[in-house]
Amino acid sequence: MPAYSTRTAPLPNGRRAPAEESAAPVEEPKSIRLIEDRWTVIRHAVEAIAIVAAGIWAFYVFIYQESIKPAFEAPSLQLTATFDPGSVVSGVRVAQLHVNFENTGHVDSDVYAEAIDVYGDRFDLGARSRSRVPPYPGQIVADRRVPTKPPELVYAYSQLRDGAFGGKLDEHIMLTPGEHITLSFPIAVREGRFDELNADLAVAYGRFRPYRHAFANVKIVRRKSGGVSLVAPQTGRDDEADEVDFSLQATL
Repeated sequence: MPAYSTRTAPLPNGRRAPAEESAAPVEEPKSIRLIEDRWTVIRHAVEAIAIVAAGIWAFYVFIYQESIKPAFEAPSLQLTATFDPGSVVSGVRVAQLHVNFENTGHVDSDVYAEAIDVYGDRFDLGARSRSRVPPYPGQIVADRRVPTKPPELVYAYSQLRDGAFGGKLDEHIMLTPGEHITLSFPIAVREGRFDELNADLAVAYGRFRPYRHAFANVKIVRRKSGGVSLVAPQTGRDDEADEVDFSLQATL
């Protein structure tokens, strides 16, 4: 058989072409695997739990305690009053009754109605003082005070406001938390007519509801003496009125 040989023809520029061209090598991608130790994983988990717990605590303190919880609390209204004997002008004594309303709660409060009675009485120096017999065992009473004559009505005032049935529309004593207001009532009587003045106060109040009118069951009641008082039945509804009443006196 004839022997064959291969020759490389010269290129025009004088170089020789390779007999065959070899393929370029292909590099395989290298994989990288990170392995964390067990304590690092635990530390990251604890940090994540701490961040979540801090968020929950911030929500509880700054949102629930400061906003959500107070919004569902019952209104709280503190009523205080002073009765100043006043001074005498042209034979007339002008006593001053000051009634202070203060919102001691965390929600806006509203006065639904108020009532004030003022009575004057005189000491009955002609009557004999007597020692009262205790009504039941276990009580001791020694009463030798100077008795008084039957009281006489001097002044009576009551008003149903916007929140009460039949109240005057848009008439409010609305107080934000911490706010207070004082109402003053001058009580003028002829000097020497009475030895003391007694005042009875009653207030019905509740949560301020700006978009509701005439929802609280509060009624004005006339007394036999001619005075006035309030009745606010408790029915268990969330919009019923709470009532505060007390008495005070001024010696003239």
